[in-house]
Amino acid sequence: MPHDRQELINKLWESQNGCCFIGGEPIDLALHKVEIDHIIPRAKGGKDEESNYALVCEYHNRTKSDSDLRVARCMAKYESIKDQYSVEGPKRPNLGDFLREFGGGKSEIRAQIDDNLLRYSLPRTGAETYTTPIFDDKLSKMSYAFLELPIEYLHHDDRINPRAVGIRIRRLIREFLEGRPQLHIALGWGFIEEEMR
Repeated sequence: MPHDRQELINKLWESQNGCCFIGGEPIDLALHKVEIDHIIPRAKGGKDEESNYALVCEYHNRTKSDSDLRVARCMAKYESIKDQYSVEGPKRPNLGDFLREFGGGKSEIRAQIDDNLLRYSLPRTGAETYTTPIFDDKLSKMSYAFLELPIEYLHHDDRINPRAVGIRIRRLIREFLEGRPQLHIALGWGFIEEEMR
């Protein structure tokens, strides 16, 4: 850590655009008590160097939900979204609420079926066209395909996943940060409608 603590505070404040690393709220250096903390804790291999320090307000440093500030920041965002959407019902916030907060669910896919292939484009991302095979499920008598989509094209469906996103999300966040996410292939459904001319 540099010898001059105030110099480090000023550098961190500037690099964080004057906001708390965890909560994202503006910090007034003249009015708020701030603390310098390791982003990745030393116990998890974090270094004592400027790139691993963050400026946090006293409140968030005292009430942080995890010693890893990256997890604490995600959990603070989770709490904020939960407070915002929980007034809408007991199954909130759900995945759709999170998608809205981060720019998801804004666009529809343009698609066409040719034989056993699904051709599709993602107009918001450019003019490129993609092709993927269509498979038939003998049990359900439904057809399916695998697509990799940017967040703008992800929508939430309460019929497929009616549950709220709960506090257990912390474990998933940790797994991501440790490089071993435990994810399942996302499930979705849709209809291809003929365009009205």
